[in-house]
Amino acid sequence: MATLFPWLGVCAAAFLLSHCDTGTPYMTTRGGKKELRQTLQLREEQNGIAGTNVYLWTVEPSGAWNYTEYLLRRGKEAPGTRTEKKGALSQEQLQGLAQVLMAQDLDGLPNKLGPKTSGVNRHTYTLQFGKAKSVTLEGASPRRGSNLRENILDASPGTRASEAPARARFANIAQAIQERLQEGKE
Repeated sequence: MATLFPWLGVCAAAFLLSHCDTGTPYMTTRGGKKELRQTLQLREEQNGIAGTNVYLWTVEPSGAWNYTEYLLRRGKEAPGTRTEKKGALSQEQLQGLAQVLMAQDLDGLPNKLGPKTSGVNRHTYTLQFGKAKSVTLEGASPRRGSNLRENILDASPGTRASEAPARARFANIAQAIQERLQEGKE
């Protein structure tokens, strides 16, 4: 009988581990649905003579997403420049996004990448996962197409070669966000 109780404890622990979702650093289960642990956001800012173009991709924990574009002039949003798209990611798309965050080790990225830049044509990307993680990439070349990954990997002068692996991970995450939102239902 004494040997039965430890065995029952082991069986109970194995059952709980196999039937409970312990989650990942980026995903959890709430109400039977997979969710991101925090809001994921990618912000791109491109300064120019007319102001700063802002592109903002946001994925809420539930998978609801929002893509916004607008122009800042003198630090304020210029009237009539805002466009928005909204939608929702499927459970599979949300899980895929969380897998990219894990595979690219978002938590392991440094808080700053690229050479510090200022003035006209300053181009930055900021990747944020709730309040837990924020990574800013500076010194990106002006984007001439729709491919974020290629733009981020196109290192500007002054970028250290030692940053290339982290820059590639950042680019892969940015591209995954852009692609998932394009695939998501509007």
